Amino acid sequence: FSSTQSMLSAFEKGELDVVPTALKTTENYEILKGVNEKNYLSHNYVFVAYNMGRSIMANAKFRKAIAYGINRTDIINNVYLKKATGAEQPLFNDTSLSNASATRYDHNIVMAKSLLSELGYKDTDGDGYLDTANGPLTISLAVVNERANPIRLEAAEYIKNDLKEIGINLNIIAQDLTAFKKTVQNRSYDMVL
Repeated sequence: FSSTQSMLSAFEKGELDVVPTALKTTENYEILKGVNEKNYLSHNYVFVAYNMGRSIMANAKFRKAIAYGINRTDIINNVYLKKATGAEQPLFNDTSLSNASATRYDHNIVMAKSLLSELGYKDTDGDGYLDTANGPLTISLAVVNERANPIRLEAAEYIKNDLKEIGINLNIIAQDLTAFKKTVQNRSYDMVL
């Protein structure tokens, strides 16, 4: 097929028996008579990576605070529509290679705030953000913004709201794939999704 749209059109006409869909389009096909949805575990892996060349991100305690601050369950339920699984490592959770004792960073605002406090961050002006000598504690998250697949940008917005709860201002850098690759190559980010 020359395009995804032509493939999906052929499926709707009954010319195809199976068609892969994007997460946000599955409901379009569930309503068709005789169509059954089949979920399966894919090899796709979405994660937050840190730029360890930035001193703030090289601090393990700071990274742990971020990990505790992000509500992955909300992202899985609301962005990925419960069609994703949380993981602590880039392996399927039930394989013999996975580490069952890997540290889990479940959403814990109290723990996140405690870690940030131990690092000396305080909200000195009452605006809800922790302060540095240069103003609010601000970090960046680079993310691919594709019109056809806005899922990562939606997840980034959830992360921004989560980090605001623990006093961190997140600047989302939404870019097309070409610009994103250049940002990563130049290491012009604090985190990437």
